[in-house]
Amino acid sequence: MQRKRMAQQPRDESDAEPKLSFLEQKQAARCAGMDFLARREHSRHELFLKLGRKFPAFEPDAINETLDQLIADKLLSNERFTTSYINSRKNKCYGYLYIRQALRDRRVPETLIDLHLFPDDEAWMQILSSFVDRKIDRKVDRTSDTEPNSGPRLEFAGKAHRRLVRLLQSRGFTPAEIGRALKPWLGQT
Repeated sequence: MQRKRMAQQPRDESDAEPKLSFLEQKQAARCAGMDFLARREHSRHELFLKLGRKFPAFEPDAINETLDQLIADKLLSNERFTTSYINSRKNKCYGYLYIRQALRDRRVPETLIDLHLFPDDEAWMQILSSFVDRKIDRKVDRTSDTEPNSGPRLEFAGKAHRRLVRLLQSRGFTPAEIGRALKPWLGQT
């Protein structure tokens, strides 16, 4: 069955949607903003960009005033977003450097990042070690009788080792952390 394509008719000025007033723009932006926030937390900057893409004809002042009102109503919070984002990325085995940069990209204030994200948190090594164990165990022959850490599984500077190091660096872990996490798998003591 062949689909019929409708010819694109050029729009004349009489077909254009009427321009919304400033108040109507704020109401539409608030409704859309609340829809976005119902799905997950957003930073102020992130929500500003989303609303700007959804309503390109809206005045930026209408969107900014809407965001200010959402903050005043405690529906939008950079602090809630920061804690939520950090926990989410930690659960997905991302490191300190990755999370910090992602928060900066979302224009979260440095004071909030420093308040909630700590480079010396002991959880980073636990997260990294469990991630490395999962990645290496997937490549191990399941029929062997050896225990997970009973011997070296990676050859230092071998193809698998280099690939794993690049992966861990891209996930925001420092070279020192990566070295400590890979040490048991390299057979070094």
